[in-house]
Amino acid sequence: MASCSKWHERSSKVKYREGKDRINSLPDNVLSHILSFLSTKYAVGTSVLSHRWRYLFTFATNLDFDDSLSFHPLSSHPRSHLGLALSCQNRSSPFKDFVDRVLMLHRSSQINRFCLRISRSFDCSNVNAWLQVALLRRVTMITISTKESAPTLLPCSLFTCETLMVLKLHGNFKMKIPTSLRLPHLKFLHLSSVKFTDECSLNRFISGCCLLEDIVIKAKWRNMENINISLPRLRNLTMDFGEGLCDFFHRANIVLDLPNLRRFHYVDFLASNYSIKNLESLEEAYIDVSLDLEDGDSDTFRGSALGLLKGVSSANHLSLTGNGMEVGDYITLSKLFSTLVG
Repeated sequence: MASCSKWHERSSKVKYREGKDRINSLPDNVLSHILSFLSTKYAVGTSVLSHRWRYLFTFATNLDFDDSLSFHPLSSHPRSHLGLALSCQNRSSPFKDFVDRVLMLHRSSQINRFCLRISRSFDCSNVNAWLQVALLRRVTMITISTKESAPTLLPCSLFTCETLMVLKLHGNFKMKIPTSLRLPHLKFLHLSSVKFTDECSLNRFISGCCLLEDIVIKAKWRNMENINISLPRLRNLTMDFGEGLCDFFHRANIVLDLPNLRRFHYVDFLASNYSIKNLESLEEAYIDVSLDLEDGDSDTFRGSALGLLKGVSSANHLSLTGNGMEVGDYITLSKLFSTLVG
């Protein structure tokens, strides 16, 4: 029994060494690619494994920064090159120091995905500087989520990045769309809680991205009276203005011309007018509209509701809700739809 136990122990050690050798036999570019699938904090943590691994994380093409992770243990590790650098800097903001140092050491000529999640109170004045690094490295995917209360004006260079394919922003960001807007490869656009500097910015932004296939906009936008979306390739559209329903704000016009739209999710107060056409490809529509009769003429909103329903009536699956919505004193949204299809 003792000999069997020793044989099993030796066999395990051999398998461990073989596994270790197989990993180390991989070329640096493959190892860096593997590290790109990890959160950047953990990718940096591999720098303590050996001298060879010390700088492999600097060639990772995906950068994923998450302030919910702890950075203090890394800064105290004696073999961590990044940790030694951090220990010499301001320890009051370890997350900022971590991101600064990683971007300073980063050696790859391209960044595929740049992800930044800030869930705590944080000074976002550094976000633009970090974003500029990604833009200079021909980034294709950007995801930024913050909870900073102070508004941050995004750099104009974000709207002229010709390699960008995915843009997801959640936070108190101000978007000033330049006349030189050029995002020829943008396909996925998700905006949540952002603000535009003028009413025409949203329409100008969307119209300048002709390859868009997926749009999600969630915000409390009182100043967007007119929304015009006309895109030949768009397949999924979410317009959720539920954050602002307590403000009783009715938009003037909603214009949609989307021949390839498959899914439509719309939450808002009923607009004064809808011009919806070319939705023959629509498969699913979720409509949740509300109406404050004290804020407008009931006859106007009756016609508006019919215009909305006619526009989405081609959907194979249609869900209508309305939080007690009424058009006039007696006609509910469901009754209007029954009248329409009857």
